[in-house]
Amino acid sequence: MIANCFLIMTSCLINRQGRPRKGAVYFMNTLIDNHIPFVILTNQSTYTRTQLADMMNRAGFNEMVPQMFYTSTMAAVDAICRKYPDKKTAGYIGGKGMTEILKLGGFSLNMNHADWLFVGSDHNAAFNDYSYALRLISGGAYIVSTDPVLKEKTTSGDLIGSGSVVKMLESASGTRALEAGIPSGLIVSRSLVYLCQSIDDAVLVTSQPEPEITCGIAAGIRTVLSMSAMDETDNALQRRVQPDFVVEDLTGLMR
Repeated sequence: MIANCFLIMTSCLINRQGRPRKGAVYFMNTLIDNHIPFVILTNQSTYTRTQLADMMNRAGFNEMVPQMFYTSTMAAVDAICRKYPDKKTAGYIGGKGMTEILKLGGFSLNMNHADWLFVGSDHNAAFNDYSYALRLISGGAYIVSTDPVLKEKTTSGDLIGSGSVVKMLESASGTRALEAGIPSGLIVSRSLVYLCQSIDDAVLVTSQPEPEITCGIAAGIRTVLSMSAMDETDNALQRRVQPDFVVEDLTGLMR
């Protein structure tokens, strides 16, 4: 193993069709069997961590549990609770994964007045939801962006990403959002606190140089690019953003 702790992006474990990437199941089994600290990082706010673990297990992984996942909403909640312990009222645009973490963090949910407006992926959000969100911001709520993706790619076509919603709200309100999702380095630093691990002992593993290697560079952590998704990264190694290590697939991390 090249490190004592692993921060693993979901992109290098599972593809867009929901199937494990080459070497991913064996790699995860090795970490679990040898009690090596790790966490799976995601901007996902639609599903709860229990649902994410269940989906991974159905895809062919073994013994995945909710505690193995750390989300950008968790990173934002942890950072806010540390710095602003008295500001714990939140509005939101997002799914069950977001509301679960907000409640666990001790936030009260209020779409009439709030200290924070959390914004993530919500395919059911409509004009009225965005208007209520704008009113919260006008009333003093700070925007928290948990997923900056502008365009969400799915097997059935492209969708408006939550990052585009954040930009719309920023433009309408004249304010700027706190960025908590990948590629913000916040999710890396807070996940290490979650694991009680040092950045010097850890590596970030991904199959996407942008924005995920960029996220690692922003946080000052060593990065590993798995080539298992090179067909989707458009000649990743030709880009300016370079990882510290490159492996053909995740089994290369165990040599």
